[in-house]
Amino acid sequence: MPKSMNIERLSIDIRGCMARHGAPSSYVRFSNATCRSDPRREAILLTSGNKGGRNERRFYKRLITTADRRFDEHLAALKGAAVKR
Repeated sequence: MPKSMNIERLSIDIRGCMARHGAPSSYVRFSNATCRSDPRREAILLTSGNKGGRNERRFYKRLITTADRRFDEHLAALKGAAVKR
């Protein structure tokens, strides 16, 4: 089973956040994020991005590829920390 099968995609409405930081409310409306639970059952935020105006297929392929790579790096760091104990 591909690793990306366990990744959750979130759509986050960030209009209010952007307005508080001086950006016009039409600048960015939604951000897409991916997260996954690690072996300790903690949620790990892996990627976030705005696909506005981009090729959707290419955007999600890059988002998932980056999420998989970052999760592998996170698991390696957990394994390294366990070995040092």
